[in-house]
Amino acid sequence: MKFLKQFFLLMSFTSILLVLPGKLCAEHEESPEKIYLAYLNKHGCQGLRIHKNPISEEEKAEEATHAAILNILLSEAQYQALGEFIKLEKDLDYRIEWLRRHAEKGHVHLMVHLANDICLRSNEKGTCSEEEKREAVKWYILATHCANLDAACSSDKSIGPFLDVITPGWGECLRLIIKENEANNFLSPKKILEIVKGWTPTESNPSPIWLTEYGRTFGEGKNSLYPKETWLERRKKEHLEVIKVGESL
Repeated sequence: MKFLKQFFLLMSFTSILLVLPGKLCAEHEESPEKIYLAYLNKHGCQGLRIHKNPISEEEKAEEATHAAILNILLSEAQYQALGEFIKLEKDLDYRIEWLRRHAEKGHVHLMVHLANDICLRSNEKGTCSEEEKREAVKWYILATHCANLDAACSSDKSIGPFLDVITPGWGECLRLIIKENEANNFLSPKKILEIVKGWTPTESNPSPIWLTEYGRTFGEGKNSLYPKETWLERRKKEHLEVIKVGESL
């Protein structure tokens, strides 16, 4: 991926265990696990929605339950399980809309899915606008950037090298829409810096817990995350350091 090398000048760098919301389980005598399994037995893993236009009360209730399950997968950082629902959503426009809504909240994996799907849709159409190219690049850059911000919330120093290995693969989809001779229009240090500066870490960003399973301490049964109340400060510090590096180029 020769045309993505400039990006790295800038950067400093399962199984499903589900607990459904209390309000969803309060009306049932069964355990949350049984409710979830019964739900999958009835509907299967159908995508990001069951009914495109729910009309009856039953359909609306089913759709609400489905949305609640997706929200729990998000809140529990169960991205591998969530990925199955994403892949099975056949309406690509709806899938992109759903991914965009949650990527904006800081979910790294959904940023990657979103960049991939924008490229996939453009490739299927046989045409790609400048706006689509910019958005796909934006979410790839932010996925990599936010993954490094998440890594700053962990004391496990083995996570950084892991990210250096996997994040280049996240950008493979860009080959579908960006030719090597136009890469500098989208992936120059200046363009990347603009994207990074446009992101602001907030208190509401998702937990970085997803990264811990890739570190050495996870295999030792230890939690390497710093206290939650320090995450925002650590993310902001790393964010500013990356910007400082970018401005020095």
